[in-house]
Amino acid sequence: MEEALVPVGEIALCFNESDFTSKSFSVDGFVRQARSRVTLSQLRDDLKVYQKLLSSALIELINKDYADFLNLSSTLIGMDKAILNLMTPLERFRSEILDVSKSIKTVETAVDDQLKDARKIRERRSDLERLVHIIHCVEKIEKLLDKSGMGDSEDASHKGGVVERIASELNQLHFHVAKAQGMDLMSSIQPRIAYIANALQTNLEEDFVASLEKKDVEAIRRCLRIHVTIDRVPQLESIFRIRVVRPYFEKHVNIELFSRPGASEKDALAVLFASLLDIVSAKCSILQEASAGGAGLEVVSGYDFLVNSVWPEIVSFLESRAPSLFALGSPTSFHPRFLASMAFLENFEEQCGNLESVRRLRAHPSYLVFINKFNLPVYFQIRCVNQSEFLKMCENAKFSKRFQEISCSFEKSLTMRPLSEWVNRDGSCRLHASETLVICLNQCWDDGVFLSPLVHRFLKLSVQLLSRFCVWLQSVSKMTVKDGSSSSDDSLLSVDAGKEGPLTKNMSTSDLPSHAEKSPGMARTATTANFSLDNNDVVPESALTVDQAVNLVSDIANIRDYVSELVSSRVFPKIERLGVTTLDQVQECFNESFRQLECQEEQVAQILVNHLTSGGMKHLKGIMDIPRLFRRTNREISTKASSYIVSALNPVSNFRLKFKDCVHEVRMKKWLLDVSDVYGKQLYGSINEVLTSVQKMEESLKRLKRMKAGQKTEDATLKTSDSLTDDEKIRHQLWLDAHYFGDKVKEEFGVDSQSVDLLLKLVDKAKAPIGLEN
Repeated sequence: MEEALVPVGEIALCFNESDFTSKSFSVDGFVRQARSRVTLSQLRDDLKVYQKLLSSALIELINKDYADFLNLSSTLIGMDKAILNLMTPLERFRSEILDVSKSIKTVETAVDDQLKDARKIRERRSDLERLVHIIHCVEKIEKLLDKSGMGDSEDASHKGGVVERIASELNQLHFHVAKAQGMDLMSSIQPRIAYIANALQTNLEEDFVASLEKKDVEAIRRCLRIHVTIDRVPQLESIFRIRVVRPYFEKHVNIELFSRPGASEKDALAVLFASLLDIVSAKCSILQEASAGGAGLEVVSGYDFLVNSVWPEIVSFLESRAPSLFALGSPTSFHPRFLASMAFLENFEEQCGNLESVRRLRAHPSYLVFINKFNLPVYFQIRCVNQSEFLKMCENAKFSKRFQEISCSFEKSLTMRPLSEWVNRDGSCRLHASETLVICLNQCWDDGVFLSPLVHRFLKLSVQLLSRFCVWLQSVSKMTVKDGSSSSDDSLLSVDAGKEGPLTKNMSTSDLPSHAEKSPGMARTATTANFSLDNNDVVPESALTVDQAVNLVSDIANIRDYVSELVSSRVFPKIERLGVTTLDQVQECFNESFRQLECQEEQVAQILVNHLTSGGMKHLKGIMDIPRLFRRTNREISTKASSYIVSALNPVSNFRLKFKDCVHEVRMKKWLLDVSDVYGKQLYGSINEVLTSVQKMEESLKRLKRMKAGQKTEDATLKTSDSLTDDEKIRHQLWLDAHYFGDKVKEEFGVDSQSVDLLLKLVDKAKAPIGLEN
């Protein structure tokens, strides 16, 4: 705790005097704490008391040191003289120290100069020794060269040993030359060194080629080892490419088979690639044997003739002698050529022997050149997009430019009679647009079209086709349904159909791009991810026929099933073979398309249900005429349902009979249930209104008769015989109509509707007092 400024002794204060010296002291906080204990008046009194204590303490403190303060001037007399007496020896001492420091620096500088001179002498001596060594080494190598160049009678192994010594000496020579750069005498020695290097390289090159021809493994091994020693591995690989690989291809690879007219391209490719791979066994196997070591021999590392010599020459040979291999003029021919080339590439990688060599091959510039020669993006454009044809159609149909990359055949199917029936009933869909979509999706993943490096493009295109179909369905779902067959309205949803002239047949496979002429198994497709559709420009105001609506709903379900099966049986296996692990994300892309299709299916089904119910609603208005038919008409009690309920249900019955064989039972029951619910709710409201009106009328008549004749006369008048009153006849007729509707829905339609059950309970309750049996 901090010490108080002034001890208060036995005086009791409402605060702690040490609070004033606290670092966190705050006036507001001090007052707030004090008020929580005492009143402001008491706090004021205590503060005044403490102020007086502080004043007294301050006066005592001043008086305590006042005498010393007054005597301060007398105690400083003579201090200046004492200071002057100390300055003289201090100045002398400082001067002596500076002299010593100067002497030390002079000696230090002299020592540094001597050390630098000694260092220069050592460096010059080292340079001279290095130069002497270089000259001696050059002379020694020249003698060895003269010795190795002696007659043919010299033993080959001895000559090889001499050459290896020359290589070792030359390697050391290069090291010393690199250290002696800039010396005056080096300019006169450099030509001799260059001559030695060229002579050695020429000798080694000839020995290497001769050893390969003789298949002398030991000589080849020695050449490999020498080139590693002199750090000329790339040069030896280049020599092997130029002196061995290139002549072998010129001699043994018959490129004319590939370009011969009428020859089978597949067979010619097989022969071409097989002959290119023959060099591995013919020329490279002995190199692999020589560098592999074994039997106590050291491995000669650093070489990769397949990657650095054979493969670049293969690429160069194919580029110059077989350029048609990479030609994109015909996608039909390009596809098998690409697959055969990739198979050849896989076979070549298998010859590399180890994974590290394969990595070097794939990182080699010529490998990338070979892959890029197959211009796959252009192949995809040719397969999937016909810009000129589609741009012309865009201009005629006033299409948005955002659709320039959509599949031309599929886009055409959406703009030229999309709702016409598909002639070829073998398809899974009934309408032209739907079956075209299935064909396009199937062709995207067809083995004659699909290429694994383009998997992302084909996957994107498949999702785009589904998205484009959903956009078109959105425009269809905004239309109404009318009675009639599709044959009379096959131009619906056609853009500027009149400009094309009337067509007398339905669309079929003949309207799609020819399998042989355009591309096998492939509709032209799109590469753009975003779609936008202006309904005013694309789809004119029109209506669907019932047949078209039913077929469209059925097609949407079939498309969902087909795409689901396509993804599991063809898309996923192709993706998995590429090592892709994000299959969940791919599935989610298709699931989103399925959700969109399901949503559009519900919307199209809803407009179909609305059409079925709209016609019957007009007939159901006849229920309001039942009171007029029985009131004061002396009409006999009815034994059958009214004509309005029969007329309202006949279209639904006819619809069920017509489409029960082509629509799935579950879907048909769903539609009938929706129609029944709408009818049931309408009947419930109308019958309830009529019953309420009848009851009010009956009560009014009773009150009127009571007023005229009294209660007794009323009872005798209301029912004088066993005949029914008009109100009872009305209730009975409503009961017949409701039960006819309920029997029709439950027995013929085969559905259970809650609204129908409520309706039957309503009429049964209203008819119960009558006591008649139907």
